[in-house]
Amino acid sequence: MVIMEALQFYDVKNKEKFKADKYEIRTKNVRGKPRYFAVCNSPNGTWECWRVVKSDLGKKILGLKTTNQQNDIVVPDEDF
Repeated sequence: MVIMEALQFYDVKNKEKFKADKYEIRTKNVRGKPRYFAVCNSPNGTWECWRVVKSDLGKKILGLKTTNQQNDIVVPDEDF
């Protein structure tokens, strides 16, 4: 289980910042590359607030491998 750190969001309609630790990560392809966004509901309304997050944080929360992790080499067992 990944502990989600509190992120700061900006509510454009109310023009104020707020922190949230309950959000979801969404992926969108932009110019052929995946971009990761943290999305939560505004505390003052029903609309969503989006924030761009680093790819490492997005991949970590989604459970994907980050570029910093080493590739594990798996060698299948063979009977000789």
